[in-house]
Order: sequence, then structure tokens, then C-alpha cells
Amino acid sequence: MHQGMGLTTYNTLPMRRAVHAVYECCGSVPLAADLARGRPYADHDALFRRAEALLSDIGEPAARDELTRCGRARLARMLGPEGGYDNW
Repeated sequence: MHQGMGLTTYNTLPMRRAVHAVYECCGSVPLAADLARGRPYADHDALFRRAEALLSDIGEPAARDELTRCGRARLARMLGPEGGYDNW
């Protein structure tokens, strides 16, 4: 639902919508809220680094690596290209 919104749009969403957008990626309200509270992010990499730092506290190393890989791919799909798509 929130695919391709772009970082600028994500950074300016109301808190509730920002949490919902990230929740679609990770399935965790606490993680989504932590990421939303960290806004604004300067670029995609800053958001990915923050997400990976939050995920680093979860599970065994193999599980953590898988969560990081999946989370990064889903966040990238949510954000789309740097400027997002025109429909946002």
C-alpha cells in the first residue's frame, strides 16, 4: 500500500501513518514506531542503518542477518527511488 512513497514523503507523514507504513514492512509496531520517531532521515542509507541497528538486538546472528536482509528489501520497496514516485 505504501510502496514508492519516497523518503521526503515518509519523513513528513503524521506519526500514525509513518508507523503504519513501516509496520507493513516489518510486522512490528515497536520497531515501526522507533523508526518513525527517528525521522527525519537524511537519505535511504540513514534509515536503513537505523533499522539495522534496531534489528541487531533481535535473535541469533543467522536470524538477525535474515531479518536485516528482509527488512532492508521491504523498506527499499516502501521508499522506492530517492524522490519517490509521482503518485505520492
